[in-house]
Amino acid sequence: MRLIIKLCCYIWWGISFNLVFAESTALKNFDSEWKYTVVPYAWVPGISTGLSVPASNTTGADISAADILSHLSGAAMFAVQANLDEWGILGDFAYAKFSNQRAILRDRIDLGSTATVSLRSMSGAVTYQTIKEDQLHLDVLVGVRNIETTATLQVNAQVAALNGQFSNTINTTDPIVGFKGRMRIIDDKWFVPFYFDLGGKGGHTNTTWQAFAGVGKNYEWGDVILGYRALFYDMKSGNPLQNATLGGFTLGVGFHF
Repeated sequence: MRLIIKLCCYIWWGISFNLVFAESTALKNFDSEWKYTVVPYAWVPGISTGLSVPASNTTGADISAADILSHLSGAAMFAVQANLDEWGILGDFAYAKFSNQRAILRDRIDLGSTATVSLRSMSGAVTYQTIKEDQLHLDVLVGVRNIETTATLQVNAQVAALNGQFSNTINTTDPIVGFKGRMRIIDDKWFVPFYFDLGGKGGHTNTTWQAFAGVGKNYEWGDVILGYRALFYDMKSGNPLQNATLGGFTLGVGFHF
């Protein structure tokens, strides 16, 4: 049996190295001093995934995308980026929980079922700057990404014997490789940040990838960046989570020190 989750998250506040955070360093050559960057930002993702909940005796359910903000019951996100010459270290923790979302059973007469979805990810990577020209910076990266997702379905069906609470969790850690950077456009203030990684085979995952592209403007105190972020997971057969995709716009403000 599968729980089909279609969830539009109108806002995700946080700090993340993988995307806006990873691209927030200004276009300049590093010297032999540590440089740090943090970027608080809003993410507007949609989530589409499948979750197997065999004990629920249903073939699936749809979760309504309406009024998501009123169901945001927890969020905690932070990250750090440090660079010394061409080398860099990235680290990230992100958590969000959406409670009591409306869920419509696919194969039963539904009387008000609900679902709670929590997402937690931790990432880390080492980067090396391969190109540091005036118009282009390009880094390669090697790291790991861990993600844990828990979905709890509260079934309220016409057949009382089917009612109850059913939960499933997936936790997987995967190696990733990729690149990130930014390309200057128009003048020395405007630029295009970009990021891509690919991984998998960490135990539960066939493939995972993450991508970001956008446009930004540099100021003396930092950057303002608008872009689009996507994260995909294809889990191995038999795992509760299947083919999860998160995608949406980001707006961030980066501070350098």
